[in-house]
Amino acid sequence: MGVGFPATLLLQEFGSKIEDAFGDMPFHVGSSLKEKTGWRDVDVRLMLDDETYMAMGLGDPKYPHHNAKWVALCLAFSALGKEMTGLPIDFQIQQRTLANETFPGQGQNPRSALGVVPHKMKDADEVAQELFFRTAYNDITVAVKEYHAALERREHGGVAQNRAFQKIEKIIREGQTPQKDNLHE
Repeated sequence: MGVGFPATLLLQEFGSKIEDAFGDMPFHVGSSLKEKTGWRDVDVRLMLDDETYMAMGLGDPKYPHHNAKWVALCLAFSALGKEMTGLPIDFQIQQRTLANETFPGQGQNPRSALGVVPHKMKDADEVAQELFFRTAYNDITVAVKEYHAALERREHGGVAQNRAFQKIEKIIREGQTPQKDNLHE
């Protein structure tokens, strides 16, 4: 991986949290997987089977950014990944069939499984993390609603999205997440 050490370990830990939340292993893809320098962000993709993707109500897999739930999940997990790793995480959920057709995982589109960690956080930490997520969920929901209200007022999408992303980052940064506490032990 081109993200270096110890960021690689932190990225794996972030991947394990995604797997815990969704039950599927995410993948590190894109330029930061192939290159040591010159990449803008770290692409993390969760490719859900078609039935799970639809059951979660994530909308049209060709235009997922039109779905409020998809936007909320991607913004929240991107912000969490950035907080956990210090890297500019671009987390997205994809429908597996479309992802495999569009970006076959070979040749120019390699994938590296994330979440393969030899240890897991302590049970007490997992309980604290769950409590944090329940509390933060309401704040994140408000930020996403404000994002959609801004779009309805015809504010520029990038400005509204950036404001929502900053609020979500602040929620995570101000919360004492178990991951943040454990990183410094």
